[in-house]
Amino acid sequence: MSNNRLDSVPTLLAGVLVQEVNGSDAESKEALVILPSKNQVKVVNEVGAFILRLIDGQHTVRQIIESVYSAYAAPLEQIEEDVVAFLEQLAAKGVITLREEPSSE
Repeated sequence: MSNNRLDSVPTLLAGVLVQEVNGSDAESKEALVILPSKNQVKVVNEVGAFILRLIDGQHTVRQIIESVYSAYAAPLEQIEEDVVAFLEQLAAKGVITLREEPSSE
């Protein structure tokens, strides 16, 4: 993902619902992504749920990567690849849109 894309802001599309649920153990939180227009429900793991909580129309992709890096013990490069891939999958499945932020020059 280019630096410009890292500055884009992911936003849930209208009608998409996200509901956190307890994961397989009492401490983990998974999430259900409900797509009423497609009659689909997707389950995402704890890290996916963490990312979805940050998709609020305010956080940039870069900020989401930084938050995941702060919360989970993994190399930054791996987290960046994984977060970008996850966001691209969400966009392809009609869950989010990536809005480009105007540059602050």
